[in-house]
Amino acid sequence: MRRKPSVTGEELLTPHEVSSLLGVPATAVRGWADIGRLTVIATPGGHRRYRASEVLMFLAAMPLTGPEVDEPAF
Repeated sequence: MRRKPSVTGEELLTPHEVSSLLGVPATAVRGWADIGRLTVIATPGGHRRYRASEVLMFLAAMPLTGPEVDEPAF
């Protein structure tokens, strides 16, 4: 299925798509939207959508997590 852009021409993502892209639960995406870290766009039916460009910028700004890499010993 081909995704239709919003009225502004930007691609919009569903909460599930955003959570998959960011590797977090959908509840985290909703929480970030609720506190203003992500802009949510409501569809006429009341569903949440997110601008793909904003989500990609958000992803780029996310800190990397995981185990620290040790420096090699010489």
